Amino acid sequence: MNTDIESLIAPLLRKVCEYCVFKKSGYEVPQEVVLAEIRTELSAISQQCASIPTLQQQYSV
Repeated sequence: MNTDIESLIAPLLRKVCEYCVFKKSGYEVPQEVVLAEIRTELSAISQQCASIPTLQQQYSV
């Protein structure tokens, strides 16, 4: 499992970039869909951080 912040947030950043490309191409994804998927990605990151003691120490709020 990845323990660096770049690896943890990469899927979220890819998702946001995809939405930007879609919008630039003339297809705008509904805001509800974008927000739901971002929340899902953030939840996955949170679960990963909670399950690894090193991440828990580094990135807990």
